[in-house]
Amino acid sequence: MKTKKEIKQIIKKYGRSYGRIALPYKLRVPGQRRKKTAKRIFPKSLAGKSVLDVGSFLGHMVFHAERFGAERVVGLEVDAKRVEGANAYKEIKGSKAEFINTSALDYPFEESFDYILFLNVLHHIGDPVSLLEKAIPMVKGKLVIEHPARARKKAGIRSGTYPTKEERAKAVALGETPISELIECCKGHFKNFKIMRSPCKSAGRRRKLVVFDND
Repeated sequence: MKTKKEIKQIIKKYGRSYGRIALPYKLRVPGQRRKKTAKRIFPKSLAGKSVLDVGSFLGHMVFHAERFGAERVVGLEVDAKRVEGANAYKEIKGSKAEFINTSALDYPFEESFDYILFLNVLHHIGDPVSLLEKAIPMVKGKLVIEHPARARKKAGIRSGTYPTKEERAKAVALGETPISELIECCKGHFKNFKIMRSPCKSAGRRRKLVVFDND
C-alpha cells in the first residue's frame, strides 16, 4: 500500500480527471462527480458483466463499473500519459481493469461486451458513424452514448432535427457530428433507446445520454 504522501504525488503528477476518482486516505483525483451518470447507465449490480469504456481518460468510469460488480472492464485511451495514470490508480485501488493505449479508430472490436460506452468522446472523432458501425456488432447488452445536446450553432442545425448532407458536412468541418445522426446510425440495430439529460456539463455545454438496448 502506498503512503498518503506518495498518492498525493501521483495525483499531482497526472492532474485533473474528467471524473472524480476515490482513493485511500479519503483522497480523490479532482474531477466532475460522475456517480449520478454511472447510476443512470448501470443497474444496481453488474455481477458477471463486461464493460468497454471508449475514451476512458484516467479510468473514472472504469472504476465505477468495477464498483458496481463488473467482472471484466476495459478502458481504451489514446493518450499514453492518461493510460499511465490510470494504471497507477489501478494499482492503488487493487483494480483488475485493463487499460489499452490505442485510438478507438484502431481498436479491432473483436471482443463482445455487455456494455460499450462512448462518453463524451464521439465529438472528438472525425467519423464517429463509422466507429459506431464497427462497435455495434460487439454489443451484447447496451450501447451508451454521451454527447453534446446540440451541434454548434454555426452549423445551422436545430436541436432534435435530422441534418441534411450539407448541414452534416458543415458540422463535421467544425469538428462535430450532431447527436441526431448518431441516434439514426444506432437505432435500427436495437429494439429500444432512451434519451436522458446527462448530469455532465463541459465547457458550458449540456450533454445527453442515449442508452440503446434489446431488452
